[in-house]
Amino acid sequence: MPAIVSEETFGRAEERLALNKTRSPRRTKTPSVVQGLVTCGKCGYALSRRSTRTSARKIFYYRCLGSESWRHLNGPVRDNRPMRKERFDDIVWTEVVRLPEDPALISAEIGR
Repeated sequence: MPAIVSEETFGRAEERLALNKTRSPRRTKTPSVVQGLVTCGKCGYALSRRSTRTSARKIFYYRCLGSESWRHLNGPVRDNRPMRKERFDDIVWTEVVRLPEDPALISAEIGR
């Protein structure tokens, strides 16, 4: 099949795409401790990370997918409020650090 663009143009486009992936303001790949690993204790839906912007900074929080009315025909499944990412991550890390200190917790998790 004949080329639509020259090799040089294609190479520049690939370089630009690589730069956009790392420097784009829409880039959402910021580190998160529990993203994709935690589910809601009330309804079992996953917690997803969201963000909002204030005049000073960007604020991240976790939200239960069961509490989003647009996902469910009859309205939200749960009435859970979003939880700030920093607070939630601190709670998780406290438990992660505590786990190796208590062998009973480790054996309970293995048996689960």
